[in-house]
Amino acid sequence: MLVNARVAAIGTLPPSAPQAAARPAPTTPAERRISLDGVTQLVPVHDFATLTNEVAGPAIIESDTTTVLLLSGDWGRMNAGQVLDVTIGVGA
Repeated sequence: MLVNARVAAIGTLPPSAPQAAARPAPTTPAERRISLDGVTQLVPVHDFATLTNEVAGPAIIESDTTTVLLLSGDWGRMNAGQVLDVTIGVGA
């Protein structure tokens, strides 16, 4: 059984200008029925790859590798580095 592996490489890369990753056009969020604290509600489901604006919770943000649940009072925003910044608020 392989538990851990490590690889190292030494070399040089040609200089390149940083390029902004092309993002797909934003889509209208889907909706999903979820249960939070015993209350069933319909919340928007946003695609991480097309997220361009702030999202207020409750909401779900999905990607191929993770799912982020924003609760009531939380905010999610994609920053310039294409990282999701989440601000935890006070639940309503």
